Amino acid sequence: MTMRFFSAVTLLSTAMISTLAFAQGTYVGDHIEESFSDVQSMNESAESHMNSQRIIGGTTAGQAFPWMVALVSKGKESAHRRQFCGGTLIGSRWVLTAAHCLEPMKASEMSAIIGVYNLKSDAEVQGNEFDVSKFYIHPQYRKLNSASGTASRNDIALIELKTAASGREAVSLITADVFDALKAQAASASPQGGHSLSLGTELTVMGWGTRKLNSFEPDFPQKLRKVNVSLVSQSDCKKIYGDVGAAFCATATKKGDHKGACSGDSGGPIFWRGQGQWLQVGIVSFGRVLPCGDSSSGGVYADVAELAPFIEDAKSGKVPGKTQGSEYKKSGSSANSFLNNTEGGALSLFWVLMMGMSLVGVRKRVQ
Repeated sequence: MTMRFFSAVTLLSTAMISTLAFAQGTYVGDHIEESFSDVQSMNESAESHMNSQRIIGGTTAGQAFPWMVALVSKGKESAHRRQFCGGTLIGSRWVLTAAHCLEPMKASEMSAIIGVYNLKSDAEVQGNEFDVSKFYIHPQYRKLNSASGTASRNDIALIELKTAASGREAVSLITADVFDALKAQAASASPQGGHSLSLGTELTVMGWGTRKLNSFEPDFPQKLRKVNVSLVSQSDCKKIYGDVGAAFCATATKKGDHKGACSGDSGGPIFWRGQGQWLQVGIVSFGRVLPCGDSSSGGVYADVAELAPFIEDAKSGKVPGKTQGSEYKKSGSSANSFLNNTEGGALSLFWVLMMGMSLVGVRKRVQ
């Protein structure tokens, strides 16, 4: 999977120029209108955010996790160059990820690397890369829509491996009753850390996503990283992003901090460290990118407890499997998935950039 960045930058620049008037328009969710005078300040702040090292604000995970998955396109380059999304092993043949990661993909052109810490280490990757048989996308999956300002819904998918990843530990998924209790705590919490948001328990996001955005050239780490964020009350999440359905928000605990998921982290997990184990509570879906991890908005994650019936239906064959996503195009393949969780024509490029994006990774080829 590769992408010609000059073309991408040109396309984004064109979209920004042609849709500049829309920058002051409706913000997804609460229809908060920004004045046209704010456009200049938004653009001026963009460059400083892109050059900042604080976009993710995390640290290296320090170790491999047996259930952590890197989704990669097939090729001869290092896995570090081929990775585009994350996921988790939930059974010997099953990987959980985001729907928008797979819609532009073909099963035969991708694979899953399981339990690896350093994607640039060929020795570590060897023997841990598994072919994909097919994948299952939630029947009611809905993309972000820039034209209508509606959020993504049911952004969840399951991958079936060709051969079982035997002897590997699968991650545990949180149950609805436990997560409902955590959400209730967030709803009753008082704002903290300078926030006006009600924040609850601490959660941890993991992935190989970019650490910064510098002139549209992301800085993708070779080693797995993690960052702690706080669960946001559902009412505050709705104020920011509108009706996200079976999803929730999480953000930096302290106002002004930049912590969270970014490009390349899509499909990866967000955990609660409770009951003596890592419990996966969500899947990285989308969020603002200027900057990533903005404490005023945070990111949106698919709720695995609420979407558990889909997981069981996919495993039992009640959901049809696919070998090719509905947006797959042989020319360009998954590289163009950088913006694939949005709809709405030309406006979507600018809307995604300024307001929200699917956090799929696009890695630059080193010639």
